[in-house]
Amino acid sequence: MRELLPENPQIVLNFRAVKNVDSGGLGALVGLVTSARILGGDVKLCDLSSHVQSIFQITRLRTVIDVFTSQQEALSAFQRRVAAIA
Repeated sequence: MRELLPENPQIVLNFRAVKNVDSGGLGALVGLVTSARILGGDVKLCDLSSHVQSIFQITRLRTVIDVFTSQQEALSAFQRRVAAIA
């Protein structure tokens, strides 16, 4: 994923199939978000299970990473950001 960042630093990760996230996964995700933001982009998440949502609440990552109900909402957030800059 990091190899793709220079060309497209705006990433939406769909967590529909993710049932659990451990500390290694959270660390990798934070690293990806940091790298994307350095390049002027961001990472947005969507479709988190209630269990994964609770992990993000407990770790306070919800305050750092944008989480959306659907993939379309996450994509729209990027489009609104571009419109606001223009």
